[in-house]
Amino acid sequence: MPLAISTALSWPSTACGCSIIDMIRCVTKSQWVELCCAGVFLFACVWAGASFAGAALFAVLAVCGVWLPGRALAKVLGAGKAGLMRTASAVFGLGLWAVVTALASATGLHGLIWALPVAGLASLFAVREPLLKPDAFRSLWRAGLWLLCAAVCVVPNAHAAAAGAVVPNHDFFWNLGNTQSFLLGLPPGDLRFSGYTLTYHWLSELLAAGFAMGGVPAWDALAFYLPVGLLWLLVPVLDECGALWFQSRKKTAAFFVLTFLCGGAGLWKIFSYGRCPFWNLSVYHLVTNVNGMGLTTLLLAGFAAGVWCLWKDPKPWLWGFAAASFALLCFAKGPVAGVAALAFGLAALLRFCFARTKQNGAVLAFAALVLAGFAVLFRVFFSAGASSKIGFSLFGTLEKSYFTNFVALLQAKSPLLAAVCAPVFMLAQTVCFAPASTPLFLAGAVRDVPRLLKLSGPRLFFTACAAGGFAAFFLFDHESMSQMYFAFIGLFFANVLAVQNLDGFLAFCARRKKVLAAACKACAACLVLVGFVGGVFTGVQMAYAGGTSPTGEAALADEKDLALTAAEEEALRWAGEHLPEGILLATNRSHTGVAREGLSNVYSGISGRPFYMESFKYAVSNLGVSKTEVEMRVNQMKTLFGPGETAEEAASLCREIGVGAVVYCKRAAEKGWDITEQTSPSLFAQSAVDGFETVYENDDVTIFVLQ
Repeated sequence: MPLAISTALSWPSTACGCSIIDMIRCVTKSQWVELCCAGVFLFACVWAGASFAGAALFAVLAVCGVWLPGRALAKVLGAGKAGLMRTASAVFGLGLWAVVTALASATGLHGLIWALPVAGLASLFAVREPLLKPDAFRSLWRAGLWLLCAAVCVVPNAHAAAAGAVVPNHDFFWNLGNTQSFLLGLPPGDLRFSGYTLTYHWLSELLAAGFAMGGVPAWDALAFYLPVGLLWLLVPVLDECGALWFQSRKKTAAFFVLTFLCGGAGLWKIFSYGRCPFWNLSVYHLVTNVNGMGLTTLLLAGFAAGVWCLWKDPKPWLWGFAAASFALLCFAKGPVAGVAALAFGLAALLRFCFARTKQNGAVLAFAALVLAGFAVLFRVFFSAGASSKIGFSLFGTLEKSYFTNFVALLQAKSPLLAAVCAPVFMLAQTVCFAPASTPLFLAGAVRDVPRLLKLSGPRLFFTACAAGGFAAFFLFDHESMSQMYFAFIGLFFANVLAVQNLDGFLAFCARRKKVLAAACKACAACLVLVGFVGGVFTGVQMAYAGGTSPTGEAALADEKDLALTAAEEEALRWAGEHLPEGILLATNRSHTGVAREGLSNVYSGISGRPFYMESFKYAVSNLGVSKTEVEMRVNQMKTLFGPGETAEEAASLCREIGVGAVVYCKRAAEKGWDITEQTSPSLFAQSAVDGFETVYENDDVTIFVLQ
């Protein structure tokens, strides 16, 4: 037995260069700190309704199914020689996981997902490198992110079954429904509004679906584990990209500070507003991966690193790496990919026009392919939702900004003067959005104008991404403020360029008189301090708001939001387990509460079953559903759940629209927050209805199946 234990513990030495005992002995203080913070995160997950077994299963799938296969492919292609081993491992690993998940979804053979962990374990014998490489810098950053994720990702998204009742985050449940849709097959459908294909950037949900196929509960995978797993990959990717772009660990550290610790102006106003008054919520989107921004940042860094290497030292595999990064980026966040493609095309064209080398020609041809691919994808995939709800507007963003009163005053006095002054307000908003980095970025951009034709390809690309991102943010308007994602790509590259411009700024100060140099440095320090304080305050506000999310009686007492109860979660889980996949459901719970905005995505997200019309807001803004179609379905649901409907009429209507079961939320009806928007009792408020079989009932929900 002792020999068997010794052999088991030393087995990894043949595969990865060190034994488990050796790895434990080599754990550094910073890694112990990270492990303790990870333990806090894990216990928060268990409090929120997850399990140790589910967390362990996710870790096995993530390491063996994502990281190890990606690392093996990166090793075979020689990514380490280009300084992109960790970045390529992450991109290739995520790409392979996405492809196999899509294949498993299309075929219905969910067990296919286990092919990747098996291949990953087999690769240990081919790639003989230590799995754990101590690095205090990365470990300490990850330690802080573990704790932030516990407060911001886990507590607010706790299971109602564990907390008693919660106020649901409807963006999360929208994403959860998308994840569940992949478990039903390809192409994914909109579970909230039946009959429409999910033409949306859904890569995060596809990745989460893969873990669900492997046995991890979809809710836990998407809300708890995937955000922190992506951050665990993002930290080494940004560290490696920093070494590539800055060639200095101190500058890389400055880049991390700008990315994770700096925010917008606002100071103490952040606490009274509950957010940055200038909309810089990049850290929140990065940490929570809400709407895929954590994943998008990782893939954007990978694409930028690939573009950098294509101009600096092109290798054959880099073309495939850059293409893979961009393809994944398109499905992670389409608008960001669009800005990156246009910026790449513009930079490649300028370089080729003024330096007609074979290498620049090859890069230009590749950029043209990237642009063409995005154009086709946009036309067939994204255009329905994008073209219907986003449009050009000089004042659309400014009218919603902190400067709205000034803009309105100028528009009232003189529309022409308002148009002339618009760039001034845009500049002010940009600086206030990220005072720690945008002034240095803008100063460098002004310096680069006279020597534009001499700039390197990567410098042109980074500048075009930053300028293009902020320009699109101001020139396009979306009803749900989705132009914010343009600003996030602008911010990412503004941070990169600010660090690159630091040497130039210090050289500028050195050539000036001491008084002027001191004044310039003092101004820069004040701006950085404002951004740093804004970022820290935003983080504190995020952690406080997340950690104090209303649960139990506090959630039930909320006067604005319709809480999700433990009984509701139990009922919908029963529906997901016992109702057939092909059945179409109807529910009266379509609103989030007093707002009555048609955004309750809860029941489809939990059950994984399609609804005729659970909600409609995102069907219009994201999928391009017409208002006429929405009005028709709203009226049908108001009729079905209205007080004057008879059992015979209800059964007839359900057959007409293809509904096979009804999920009735008693609490929504009692508050007048359901689809009927009144409190008169519905036919389905009874325990039994003629023509329907009551298959499930608890204190809050009754489920009827049409006979």
